[in-house]
Amino acid sequence: MNIGIWGTGAMGSLAAWRLATALYREGSKSTLLSIYGRYQPRIDHISQRGITFVNLKGDRSTVRVNATKHCPRDHCIDVALIFNKTYQLGRVGKELNQCLQQQGLVICLQNGVGSAATIQSTNPGATIIEGILFEGVTIDASGDVIHKGYGQTWLGLTLAEEKRHSEILSLMRRGGFDLQIQTDIKSTQWAKLAANAAINPLTALTGVRNKSIAEHPLLRRIASEAAQEVSRVADQLGVEQQKDYVVSMLEIAINTGENTSSMLSDIQQNRETEIVYINGVVVAEGEKHGIPTPVNQMLLAAILNHSGAPMSLRALELRWLHLNKNLHSQQ
Repeated sequence: MNIGIWGTGAMGSLAAWRLATALYREGSKSTLLSIYGRYQPRIDHISQRGITFVNLKGDRSTVRVNATKHCPRDHCIDVALIFNKTYQLGRVGKELNQCLQQQGLVICLQNGVGSAATIQSTNPGATIIEGILFEGVTIDASGDVIHKGYGQTWLGLTLAEEKRHSEILSLMRRGGFDLQIQTDIKSTQWAKLAANAAINPLTALTGVRNKSIAEHPLLRRIASEAAQEVSRVADQLGVEQQKDYVVSMLEIAINTGENTSSMLSDIQQNRETEIVYINGVVVAEGEKHGIPTPVNQMLLAAILNHSGAPMSLRALELRWLHLNKNLHSQQ
């Protein structure tokens, strides 16, 4: 089996470390594993030093992984795990078209919704599986992968697909992924979307870690309102809500408390954020179905116009009060 991991950021590096560690521990020589990325300094770091993982107890472990910018062009990849940002999937889909076997497997693990359709458009013969990660992980200044919060990984699979792809699923479990299989992934996708829409922009704007969303009264209030809006949109779309979105959002904020959200990391490193694919999706679906989403609209606009410098909680409070004043005047 030839496995390719796309994305050398925190989640992609975590996946590469887990799978490579399992293969090394088992002495497997029949499975090839490579990680592909575009950021040359990170590629060089992995090539020269391997991937060092630091668990929640502070224990460190390093494993060697083949890392490169250059994807193969001979349709040799059997399984591709995609951890890139949603806005990068157009490029990734074209790369997969050159290197993925005609009926290969692609596992998409992005924030937001709709990643499978993007990949499928350039890889019509592939099996595309969407998944959701509930883990906190970051890369520190030295390039080590730091675990901040452990959680489950959900994959949308039918029973037949689960049996057909048992080899990679077994390897992921042996590597340390707590895999959960769900026939209809939409319910879990929208629950995670609610958490991302509530937590990510607020942490990105103010520079706080995830736990502050649950601990600070103002952040908790705004995040709860944002999650409730997602719930109303999801309800209109017929998405099953197995758990209250506000409750699950706050649990995620607490469980990944020390984590720096991906959107805050993007802001800090002057990278494009996924705000359009998170809060933007909520706003667009709300407009389409006549569901007001003023809090998500506020957060969307704030991130799109964010200068990069952390916003004070007082400035955020004033923006929040202004929003509520406008809403009350319209009633």
